[in-house]
Amino acid sequence: MYGQNPYNNYKETQIKTASSEKLLLMLFDGGLKFMKQAKGHLENKELKQANEKLKRAQSIVAELMNSLDTNQGEVATNLWRLYDFMLNELIQANIKKDTEKIDQVMKMMRELRQTFDEASKSAGSGKNVKTQAGGIVGKA
Repeated sequence: MYGQNPYNNYKETQIKTASSEKLLLMLFDGGLKFMKQAKGHLENKELKQANEKLKRAQSIVAELMNSLDTNQGEVATNLWRLYDFMLNELIQANIKKDTEKIDQVMKMMRELRQTFDEASKSAGSGKNVKTQAGGIVGKA
């Protein structure tokens, strides 16, 4: 434990103790953070850094896709398709160095984050997003 970064220890503890709803929101927040950073790097012509941030955002979207249980119905399947679109747009943004594509995905992710945040708040009584959203969140 000695010599480790206290902030990293704190973040690790936060993740290990977070509810599935909180983890989902943390993924959205991380994706948005990396996209914003990538956009800034692209604007500053820092292509290597932009690439790294976009790859991290892509990994987060892939994790969101992996968290879905598409056997739970149309909502989950539609979310998977939306995440797939977002992932492809981020890949294209990285290839073409296109900040407009990043903006488009950021807008979509903000809207999804808000939707999931509202769903988790309305659950209020200890129910999780999986219960409230018809079983769409599988492994989150």
